[in-house]
Amino acid sequence: MPVTDPERDVTFFAKDDAATETWICPDITTCLHGLCTCKMAPLEDMGVVDESFRVYGVCRLKIADLSVVPENVCPNAMSTALLVREKVANIFA
Repeated sequence: MPVTDPERDVTFFAKDDAATETWICPDITTCLHGLCTCKMAPLEDMGVVDESFRVYGVCRLKIADLSVVPENVCPNAMSTALLVREKVANIFA
């Protein structure tokens, strides 16, 4: 069943939706932030850094960015970044 948009004087058909999906879907990617790539967790839980941001198995290397967040978060990533920054500042100071 066609859908009419009276403000634009346009009628949309199911084939229009199909054509749009065919054109757009191959190029759509997620816009999730790069979290959890070096998660803070115990080594046996596939963690990369400990609670002091030290990388397991590598001397004198710490990671202090959003990659240490253990799982994706729902709130704005900026808020999480600020929390990580505060924790890092207290540990490194």
